[in-house]
Amino acid sequence: MTSTRASQEGLNFLAHRAEFFLLPSILEAYGVPNIDVADSRVFPDSGRVTIEEAAYMRPLKNASLLASRIGGYHRIEKAEFKVRGRNDLYGAGEYQYTDELGKVWPIPMGRIDVDSLDHVVAQGELVEEAGFQLSPHFQYYGIVNMESIDPMLTVRGRIHIVTSCPALETDWIMTTTQIDPLDIVIDLPDPDTARPAHKVYSGIYLMQDSASPYTAFIRRNNPSIAVELISARGILFYDAEEDAYVVTTRRRLLDPNAPDNHLVFSTKECTVTGMGQLSLGAKMGRVQLGAFGHIEHDLYRNKLSATAAVTMDFVFQEDILKALPQEMGPGMGGLSTDWANDYLLEGLNRLMTPRDRDRFYAASTDDKLPRELRQTLYFDEVDLLWDKNLRAFRSQGALGVGGVSGNAVHRYVEGVLELRKRRGGDEFSLYLNPNLEHYFFFKRNVLRFYSTEKSYMDAILATDTKKRSLPAKDGLPYYTYVTTTRGNMKRFLDGLEEIIDSEDEK
Repeated sequence: MTSTRASQEGLNFLAHRAEFFLLPSILEAYGVPNIDVADSRVFPDSGRVTIEEAAYMRPLKNASLLASRIGGYHRIEKAEFKVRGRNDLYGAGEYQYTDELGKVWPIPMGRIDVDSLDHVVAQGELVEEAGFQLSPHFQYYGIVNMESIDPMLTVRGRIHIVTSCPALETDWIMTTTQIDPLDIVIDLPDPDTARPAHKVYSGIYLMQDSASPYTAFIRRNNPSIAVELISARGILFYDAEEDAYVVTTRRRLLDPNAPDNHLVFSTKECTVTGMGQLSLGAKMGRVQLGAFGHIEHDLYRNKLSATAAVTMDFVFQEDILKALPQEMGPGMGGLSTDWANDYLLEGLNRLMTPRDRDRFYAASTDDKLPRELRQTLYFDEVDLLWDKNLRAFRSQGALGVGGVSGNAVHRYVEGVLELRKRRGGDEFSLYLNPNLEHYFFFKRNVLRFYSTEKSYMDAILATDTKKRSLPAKDGLPYYTYVTTTRGNMKRFLDGLEEIIDSEDEK
C-alpha cells in the first residue's frame, strides 16, 4: 500500500489482504507486519491499519516501535501513534528500559515524534514516587530523552545512590548525562560552573570546630567550616568487582596515571578512600608541603588514616642538610624503602610530565632523585593517623626518608612526623633519629630546630639572623629558623603541646 498524497512523501507498507469500502470511503488493511516511519519501524497491534479519506490513517493503538530500524537500540510498547507521513509520526507510549539484571522498567514517554533530521525522538518524565532505578545501584527521577540513532538515553534530573551504610548520608543530586544500562557512568555537575543549588561535594574533610573527620559523598551541601583533605569531581560509577561507588574523572577512568583524584566509597566496609593529592599542610607560608597517596575514613569507627609520599621545601642551614644523608646512608643499617610505590606515583603523576616520569622509572635508579624531588626533605612513605585530641596527623612506625636537600636516601629512619591543622596556619613537627636526634618544629612562620649534635646548634647560632631569614614579599610572610630546646623535643615525643620559650631560642 502506497500513499499518493504528496504531503505523506510516499508512505507505504505491506498488507496480507485489504478491503476497500466505497461508503464510507475506508481502506481496511489486515496482516500489516510493520510500517517504516523516518528511520524507525512501527508495529500495529493485530496487524490492522485503517485509512480514511484524504489518506488519513486512524491512530494506531497499543502499537509498538523499534528505533532505529538498523540499530534496534530502543523499543516502545503500549503506544498510540498518529502516522501522518513517511517522515511524520506523533504519539506516546512506554519505553522499555532494561537494566543490567534484565529487569524491565517502563518509562512513560509522553511525546514521540520525528525531528528535523528525520530521526524518531521521544521524551518522558519519571516522578520520584515511581521508585525508578537505572540499575540496582542508582535511583532516578526527572526527564528522559531518546534519540533513535543514539544507543544511549539522556537523562536530566536527580539521581541517588543505593547504600545500606548508615554512617553515610547522601543526597539526590542533579545530573545531565547519557545512560548505558549495562555500564552506567553519571556526569557530575562541574563545581566551577554549576549553580550553587546544583553543586555536588565528594571528599574527606575535617570539622574545624570539633576536629572530627567528616566525609561528603554525593552531597549537595558541605559545611563551610569543613577543611578539605581530598576531594574528587567528574563522574560517578559503581564498581561491581570492588562493591564500591567511585568518583573520579573520565581521564583517570581511562588512564590510572592521570593526575586527577579518585574517591572510593566501599558499601561493604563502609569506608571512603581517597587517592591522589592530599591537603595535609596547605597553609604554611614559606614552607611548601606536598602530600600524595591514599587517605581513608572508616565511617563506622570514625577513624582517619593516610599513607603518603611527602615533600617539604623550606630554607634551612645548608651544612646541616648536607650532613644528614650521611647519617641515614646504606652503611647505617636502615631498611631500604620502596621508592617506586603507589603513593609516590600519585605525586610524580602531578609533578612530572608522563614522559619524564616514565624515563625516571625506566632508569630504575635509587641514587638519583628527579629534579622535582630535590627539595629540603622528601619522604617515600609515611603512615599517618589522625589524632583528634592533638588535632593532628601523627606518623605511625618508621619514616621512609627518600631524600634530603636533593640527596637520595631511601631508608626507613626512626622518627615521628606530625602535621597539625590550625585556623591560624598549619604546623608541623618532625623528629629524626638515625643515630643522632634531630627535631624540627614549624609554627607561625618560624622554624625551630634542636639536635643532640652540638655542632649543628653552634652552626645556626653562628649564622647571622638575616642570612637565615626571608623578608615578607609578594604576599608571602616573614620566615626565619632558630634553635629550640631539648625540653620541647621531649614534650613532642610524649605527645604534648610544645612550649615556646623565646629566651631559649636564638
